[in-house]
Amino acid sequence: MKIVVAVESDGLVKPVGELFHEARGPRETSVFRYLPEWGGEGSFALAPTMPLGGPPVNTSQHAGARRTSALPGPIMDAAPDSWGRRIIDAQRRAAGLPPANELEFLLAGGDAGRWGALRFLDDQLRPLGGESPSADLASLAELSAAVARFERTGNVTPALLRFVAAASSAGGARPKAVIVDGERHYIAKFTSAMDQNAAVERAEVMALALAKAAGIEAPQARILGSKDMPVALIERFDRKVVAGHARRRHVISAQSFLGAQFADEGDYADLVEQMRVHAEAGQISELFARVAFNVLVRSTDDHLKNHAFIHVGGGRWRMSPVFDVNPQPQRHGQLKTYINGRADATVDNLLSGHEAFGLPLDEARRIVERVATAVAGHWRSLAKEAGMLRKDMDYYAQAFEHEEMRTALRRS
Repeated sequence: MKIVVAVESDGLVKPVGELFHEARGPRETSVFRYLPEWGGEGSFALAPTMPLGGPPVNTSQHAGARRTSALPGPIMDAAPDSWGRRIIDAQRRAAGLPPANELEFLLAGGDAGRWGALRFLDDQLRPLGGESPSADLASLAELSAAVARFERTGNVTPALLRFVAAASSAGGARPKAVIVDGERHYIAKFTSAMDQNAAVERAEVMALALAKAAGIEAPQARILGSKDMPVALIERFDRKVVAGHARRRHVISAQSFLGAQFADEGDYADLVEQMRVHAEAGQISELFARVAFNVLVRSTDDHLKNHAFIHVGGGRWRMSPVFDVNPQPQRHGQLKTYINGRADATVDNLLSGHEAFGLPLDEARRIVERVATAVAGHWRSLAKEAGMLRKDMDYYAQAFEHEEMRTALRRS
């Protein structure tokens, strides 16, 4: 099957390339090539590892191998996340259809709510994908009930069918939906029946506010919903309101930025080297602060899909606001992305890797001090603002009051 890959920029849809996909049993392959006309003024590479004028990009996936994607990285980034795939799988089972291949997953999500700026078109340049609308704030209670029923029974209700646009997001397995309020676009994250603690959404909103307090760029977020079923409403950074209109922004994961095959085998040293060439100046100290923050709040799900880059023009990229930061009081201290070859989520490992970030040791220490002081000084007050009860704060205390935090504060 052939589809046209396009980029929406300033409200205009511009064809970029062609994707050829083939599925034969358990094996899938795809080839992407830029269109000759995409190469003039205003054109840019979809990822640093897919340069304009370069050879076609060939990808494949087959049974028996560790799971990779049969789609090029930037295109795969626009596909449904784990939650969306669960919904699509359930839909197809109910309809008696076989499991979806990667292209079918990609096109199953709603075009209007799809993550990023990529659009997928047929030969007549008509959008491919579901036409389901995004939800509004008034739909949160209905969606929350639909999520609970789906997790309990596996049945996809009409509410989830209407809003299958929620399938596409910055990633993750948590229940979520795309929400539009005026020109503002949000991801709503719902309480899950599988949560060990009912304050998971409150903890994420608190963590994003805490990142801001530590001088780290983070999206606007707040808690809605009921006391027992809170919903985290987080503003999307792949949309930007310009002159009263929401414009799409081209966003790719750090995995695509690096051209890495797997999300959980990255190293920050490699990411820094790529950023030196392709990212805006001043971003590397911001990255170091984010790694310090993850260590100090025990958010260790920092794989390459949980970092992202926004194209800002001229072939330059900027890190997106931080996202999917989830304090884990019970989690073992191992990072998913290594620090110069080591996974230890410790202050010693972080500071010993300062040269991999191109930072003098004194500057690295100042950043750790800044982050530690903010976390230690504000987490309880921000937890209260997010609506955490005393029992919730007692549960999460181990994520903020631990030996690594004490080490960081002693060194300040």
